[in-house]
Amino acid sequence: MATAARHRQICEMFLAHAQEQLYRGDFLQASEKAWGAVAHRVEALAKQVP
Repeated sequence: MATAARHRQICEMFLAHAQEQLYRGDFLQASEKAWGAVAHRVEALAKQVP
């Protein structure tokens, strides 16, 4: 099971990949990566709640 810190790392990785895809003009992949980043950030936040 991933920790909150690991979910934040994955979020940042997905955001970087989303930006790359935007520059390439692949909006479908960019949106998928952005959605993945949001999901991992929510997971990180949820793991911080007692």
